[in-house]
Amino acid sequence: MDLQNKIKLIDTPIAEKIIKDNLPGLALAFTDQKDTLHVSTYGFSNLDTRTPVQPETMFEIGSIGKTFTALLMLQEVEAGRLDLDRPVSEYLPWWRVETDYEPITPHHLLSHTAGITGGSDLAPHGYYEVFALREQKTSVPAGKYFHYSNVGFKTLGYLLEAVCGQPYGEILQRGILDPLGMKATHSLITLETRRLMALGYRPFYDDRPPHCTYPLTSAEWHEYGGADGSVATTPGDLAIFLRMLLNRGAYPGGQIIQIDSFRLMSHGVGVIPEGGDYIFDGGCYGYGLMVKEVGGHTLVGHLGGTPGYHAVIVGDMDDGLGVTLQTNGFGDTPGIARFALDTLRAVQLGQDPPGALTEVDHKCIEKPAEYAGVYSSKSRSFSVEAADHQIWLVTNEGDRIMLEGRGPDLFFVNHPDFSLYLLRFERNTSSGQIEGVCYGPEWFSHSRNQGSVEYPYPLDWEKFEGHYRSHNPWFSNFRVYIRKGNLWLGIPHGGEEQLFLVGSNSFRVGVDERSPERLTFDGFVDNRALRATLSGCDYYRTFTP
Repeated sequence: MDLQNKIKLIDTPIAEKIIKDNLPGLALAFTDQKDTLHVSTYGFSNLDTRTPVQPETMFEIGSIGKTFTALLMLQEVEAGRLDLDRPVSEYLPWWRVETDYEPITPHHLLSHTAGITGGSDLAPHGYYEVFALREQKTSVPAGKYFHYSNVGFKTLGYLLEAVCGQPYGEILQRGILDPLGMKATHSLITLETRRLMALGYRPFYDDRPPHCTYPLTSAEWHEYGGADGSVATTPGDLAIFLRMLLNRGAYPGGQIIQIDSFRLMSHGVGVIPEGGDYIFDGGCYGYGLMVKEVGGHTLVGHLGGTPGYHAVIVGDMDDGLGVTLQTNGFGDTPGIARFALDTLRAVQLGQDPPGALTEVDHKCIEKPAEYAGVYSSKSRSFSVEAADHQIWLVTNEGDRIMLEGRGPDLFFVNHPDFSLYLLRFERNTSSGQIEGVCYGPEWFSHSRNQGSVEYPYPLDWEKFEGHYRSHNPWFSNFRVYIRKGNLWLGIPHGGEEQLFLVGSNSFRVGVDERSPERLTFDGFVDNRALRATLSGCDYYRTFTP
C-alpha cells in the first residue's frame, strides 16, 4: 500500500467524527519537510447547495495569522529596523497604555505578556480598539503574566506599518506569501475573499453551551485586516507555510527568517494554561508560536478561530512531519489534528496507524455514585441517579436525562429546563464530598446538608443582574448573576468568571488579581444597569432571561 492510501486510512473515522460533531466540512493537509504528502477533504463548504469541500477551498484561519505577524516582526529585526526591547511608543507615538511599570515592548506583545486585555473586537477593524488601550491600566509589570491578547497583535500590525511604510496586507504579501509561493492565500479578508471561501457555520443558539444536536446556522461575517488574524487560505497553501516552520524558517528559495530568529520565535516565554482539549495546553508560547514537548517530541504550531471557522497547524520538529486542519464549523478539531499527526507519524515510521480516533466518552463518569442524591434550590429540586459509570438527572416531572461530562465536576444537561448553563458540582474542601450543584444563578444544596444557608450580598448588586447583548460577532452576549453571595459573569459556551469590585460600578473579571479584564456598568434606569462595558466593548441589557 502506497503512502497516500495508508494516510487515507483516517478517512472513515474522521468522516464519522465530523457527523458526530456536526461539522459542515473539513480539510486536512499532510506534509513532511519536502512536500505536501496528501490532502483529505470531507463534508460541505455550503450546506444549502451541498457543495463539497475541495483541496482548493479557502477557509479563514484566525489566530494562525499571529504566526505570520511574528515572522514579519523578526524579518524587521534582522533588517535592523526594529528592536524588540524598545518601547512600542517609540514606533507608534500615538499608542499608549497606562502603567506604573516599565514600558511595554514588542517582545511583550509577541509573547502575550504585556498585561493588557485580550481584546474586545469592539469595531469591525482594529484601529480604534488599539487606540482605546489608552483607557486601560495594567495591574502587573510587563513580562510577568501570560494573558492571551488579540489586541496586542493588532498593535503589532500598526507597528509594522509604521516601520515599513506599507499597509499590513502588502507587508505580508511581500514578506511571506510571495517568497513561499502561496498564490491561493489572501493576506486580507475582503468581500472578494468571501466569494472564494467555504461558508462559515455556528450552532443555532449563541447564548448557551453548544451541543452537537443543535442545528447549524450561517455565522456572521465581516471584512478583516488586523494582524491578529486576517489570512484566508487553502489546505495546500497552509501546508507550504507549515513546511517552512518544520524547516526552521527555510524554504527552497532561501530563508523567511534566519535560524537564530526561529530559535527566538520558538523559545517559550509564557506558559499556556491547562484546562481544555487543546494540543498545546500546558505548553509554552514563544513569538506567535505555541510549543510543547510530548513524548520526547517538540510540537510547534497554533490554533485559530473566527466566527464560523476553526483551524489548526501542528508540526513535529523531531520527525519533520506536520498536519494542517481547516473547517467551517466547530468541534473537536484539536483531537482530529492530533489523530491525523499520529497517523502520519506511524505511516512514515512503518508502524501500525492508530486506526481510530481516541475520544473521551463524555457519558462515562468516574465514581458516579459521588453525585447521587436529591438537590434543592429555593424554587425547585431534582435528583441525580448513578449506575454503571453513568449519571442521570431526574426532574420532578419524571424526565430522565443522562449527563455529559464537560470537565471535572462539570456537566451538560440536554433538557430545556437546564439549557442555558452547565451544571457545576461543588465539593467540601475538607472532605471532598459533593455539597451541591450550581446552575447559573441557582444553587442546589444536597439533601445531606442540614438546614438552609443564607449567602448575604450587597443589595446594590441586583441592578447589575441580567442578559446583555451586542452586535459583536465574536462574543455576542453574556449574563451577569448573583450566586452564593458572589457576582458572576456567565459566558455562553459554559464558562463563568467571578467578578470583584475595583471601583464605582466596575469589576475585575476573574479571581487572578493580575487580570486586566474589566466589566463596568452604567445607564441606570429603575435601578437596573442598561449598559455593561466588557474591556472596552459595550453590551446592552436585553429582554431575554
